[in-house]
Amino acid sequence: MKDRPAFISVHLTGTHDYDYLFLVSLVNTVQMQDLNQIIQSLVKEGAISKRAYDKVDIYEIQTEIGIFNYSISKGIFLGSFSPLLIEDAIRQMNSASSLVNKPENAGFELVHSTAGTSASCNIY
Repeated sequence: MKDRPAFISVHLTGTHDYDYLFLVSLVNTVQMQDLNQIIQSLVKEGAISKRAYDKVDIYEIQTEIGIFNYSISKGIFLGSFSPLLIEDAIRQMNSASSLVNKPENAGFELVHSTAGTSASCNIY
């Protein structure tokens, strides 16, 4: 996953609560399968479960700090401690509507256009 685009976004999930959504672009199907196998090999047997949402598998891992949810869909790894953020991301990916290049998102497009191509990280 070296040199692959990765995004971390922070979302308000309650009046005073927030959670993170981790997104990583994967190169190919083999890399997707390898990542899934690595994650599953790192957890105790029985600590991981699987469910479907909008025809996409979501894996739930029991950890000491909570349940970590992840999915791999359309070449993108999605991860969060909030199942709702994973579901929202899957729903958006499966919709015909894109958030990019829409007039109501012009502010993000303007900020995103300032991103440096040689920067290791861009913060918006």
